[in-house]
Amino acid sequence: MALSKKPVTGMKDILPEEMKIRDYVISVIKETYASFGFTSLTNTSCIEYFVTRLLIPKLKLALA
Repeated sequence: MALSKKPVTGMKDILPEEMKIRDYVISVIKETYASFGFTSLTNTSCIEYFVTRLLIPKLKLALA
């Protein structure tokens, strides 16, 4: 089974001005959660899901 090589699609570039807004919104959400006693467990991303759940199993099959 040959692996297909193609660029990841659907990844959005976040420019500095937009990142400032995004960071502010996330900080407000975290502060609100913390005020109710919640804490962060992990900071995972969609790429991590893609690699661990989709790509690695396909690689294992291809190498078997």
